[in-house]
This record gives sequence, C-alpha cells and structure tokens, in this order.
Amino acid sequence: MNKTTNKLTETEKTVLRSTGHSFSDVREISNSIKNTKYYIIIQETGKQKEIDEEKAIRTLGREEWLRGISRSTFYNETTRWGLNGERIKMVTKNWSR
Repeated sequence: MNKTTNKLTETEKTVLRSTGHSFSDVREISNSIKNTKYYIIIQETGKQKEIDEEKAIRTLGREEWLRGISRSTFYNETTRWGLNGERIKMVTKNWSR
C-alpha cells in the first residue's frame, strides 16, 4: 500500500531547521518518508487499518504530517490527531535487524 510520492519542500526543510533539526536530521527525515507506513485507528474498536501516504496527509494536514514524520523518523512511531479528530499512527522503519 504505502505509495510514496511526497518529498519535503524547501520551505518544510527550512521549518525543520528553524525548529532545531540539523542538516543531517533533515536529510534523515526526508529519506524516512519512503520507509513510513500509515494506519488509521478505528476509535470504536481500536483496530488499525493501513492507509496510503496521500490519505494520511489529507487527514492530518501537511503541517501535522511534517511534525509526525519528523518524530517517527527518530522514534520509529507516533500517533497524531487528524483535522477531524481521526487518529493516525505513523510507523517508520529505517533500520532492519
């Protein structure tokens, strides 16, 4: 599923650098996009359903997606609230065991 077509814009890279991320952090975040899967959490049941990146961005909004991808890059996963109260789990696997 996870069709990756998005890249960080130059503005987003600047925002990340202005919030304390180093140039190498920004590069790592950018590279992590292709290694991230997205799940919507069904509130009634707690079950997770995989969704593609485009739906995750539409649900979260680009700004919250950016916050999420920058966190999941270094912590492997994060759960974010969507624009209409949805819960989106982001899981990034940059390293394999």
